[in-house]
Amino acid sequence: MAEQTNIGARRALGIIIPLFLVSVFLACLIISVANDMYAFVKPDKKEILTVSSPINDKQLSLILKEKGIIKNDLVFLMYLRSKGKGDDISLLLGEWTLNSNMSYREILLEIF
Repeated sequence: MAEQTNIGARRALGIIIPLFLVSVFLACLIISVANDMYAFVKPDKKEILTVSSPINDKQLSLILKEKGIIKNDLVFLMYLRSKGKGDDISLLLGEWTLNSNMSYREILLEIF
């Protein structure tokens, strides 16, 4: 009887521990993406974005990541496309002062 209890406890731990670890990983990922997207706690660093020739939405996302304005270029790209601005990027030419503590919404409002 005690042996069956041990086997049951091991099976339960074999399910609970991996589930807990996956949950912690997903929670950290969601918090990181939300912080980047909504600028809850981001450093204050000004950068100048200069676009002198047409670029696409992927290039813009990579440039913003390289300059330290955003942390996740893929999430910014998805946000950009979800707002219907992905195709409008090729029309952008100019210079903008952006800050790393800006939310994605604030970045789009600044450059559009």
